[in-house]
Amino acid sequence: MTYEEISENYGIPREILREYERRSAGKCKYDDGDIKKLGILMTLRSIGFEKDEEEEYIRLILDGDDTAEQRMSMLIKKRNETLEDIHVLEKCIDSIDYLRYELRKEKEL
Repeated sequence: MTYEEISENYGIPREILREYERRSAGKCKYDDGDIKKLGILMTLRSIGFEKDEEEEYIRLILDGDDTAEQRMSMLIKKRNETLEDIHVLEKCIDSIDYLRYELRKEKEL
């Protein structure tokens, strides 16, 4: 498949394809393995991986199955960071709800 076909058929943004081509020495045709890697790259980006983390993860994929533990470690780290972000946001929601409660009480007086 070509650059345009991949972008249209799989909804992969052209920006990601350009980055992938740059990393793949200007690759113009894509096979099923490339499509799978591009899908992983999109997922990594959507879960908040930074560019250097994306590159490291893809490099580890290319290095083979012996890197599965390292990739798992990266995913666990990102999961834990995301959970921490959620906890911080939950505390913010609790504080907002408390202030709303207090405001409603004032209005009743």
